Amino acid sequence: MIDFGKFNLLDIRRHTMSKTFSIKTTKSQNDQCTDGFKVSSSFYTEETLVEEDKALLIGNGLKLRLLDENASPYTFNKYAEYADFTSDMLVYEKTYTAELSSIAGTPIEAGPFDTVVLFKINYN
Repeated sequence: MIDFGKFNLLDIRRHTMSKTFSIKTTKSQNDQCTDGFKVSSSFYTEETLVEEDKALLIGNGLKLRLLDENASPYTFNKYAEYADFTSDMLVYEKTYTAELSSIAGTPIEAGPFDTVVLFKINYN
């Protein structure tokens, strides 16, 4: 869960708010399970997407983007390689940034808000 806390309308109109978060994946290995595998992942949502599926509309005049370590936005609902557990690596952790900003020309509705984004993984 990412909590942007309380903020006022002037703050969000003036600048983007961001919070970092990490996802850690662990491969358990024992005598019966020694095979390596790759993992692909997707940030999945059923909410309305814009900007070539790289921004999610919250529904209150705000939008959410998820950025990688290079500040590149992720494309929602699209799988990409996440981790390669074919080597001796047993733990992989990746840091992301959630970026909340106003939508130009759209009024912002004050009050609590939320949206759902799932982190889906596929084993390859």
